[in-house]
Amino acid sequence: MSNLTIIKRYDIENLSPKLNDIQKEIIFARNTESLKQIQSKDKTAFLIELMKAFYLAMELTGQNKSSEDYEKQAEACVNALERDFRTGEFGSLTNNELTIAIQRGCKNIYGDFFGVNYSTITQFIKGYVKEQNEAITKQRLHENDLKYKRDQKEKAEQARKEYEESFDRIIEADIQQKKLNPMVLVEDYGNVKFSRLKNEGRIVITEDQKERLKRETLTMYADQVGEERKTHNGKQAALSSNQIKVVYTPPSKEDSKVAKNRIYKLLAYNEFLKK
Repeated sequence: MSNLTIIKRYDIENLSPKLNDIQKEIIFARNTESLKQIQSKDKTAFLIELMKAFYLAMELTGQNKSSEDYEKQAEACVNALERDFRTGEFGSLTNNELTIAIQRGCKNIYGDFFGVNYSTITQFIKGYVKEQNEAITKQRLHENDLKYKRDQKEKAEQARKEYEESFDRIIEADIQQKKLNPMVLVEDYGNVKFSRLKNEGRIVITEDQKERLKRETLTMYADQVGEERKTHNGKQAALSSNQIKVVYTPPSKEDSKVAKNRIYKLLAYNEFLKK
């Protein structure tokens, strides 16, 4: 067997779990130069490989190699196969695969045959190519699936990185805005930003700050409720006695808790922006 260049046609480290044993052998056998490539570089080496395949078939089937007819038959077969490979009929078949095709063909896996000749070898190769196509399809689908998963992971990682960078830029913009006007609350989901910064450990609140923020929260909440009540009373006064009057309902206990929590986070976020 000639020294062949190793070609990484497939990801051997990640074979498809759907491949059976012979299909795995096929995939491994394809990771060398094709016979057509050898033919284009060294015709003599190529013809030797074909002759070896013919000899192997004779040996495996117990054919008599001593007759003069055998030599002529071998030469005719090799010449005919040479034309087939030159025209691309057998695609990227490697010499390792040709050996597998001969071995399996001699076991009648590709149908019955009579004697070893050009027709027989061609039958073996074509039978093998069908198995080859199935193995290649399974492996390619598996590799494509792995690639898709890798691509999705890379995209997710890139998206996460961009999101992190974008978030940091938003925080920096809020800090700059706070510097320009310290008395104005920077809202724009400030409570959401606070929650994330707190979870990341980027905001640390002392007990004194907590107590002060709680007092400020209660004051702001009371102001908001007062504004809502004032608005309600204004609407009610504008309605005639014949119209359905709007009834003001103070926030429920749960709504009150949620509102206070939101205000607390907003104030804490603005406290953080002053640093």
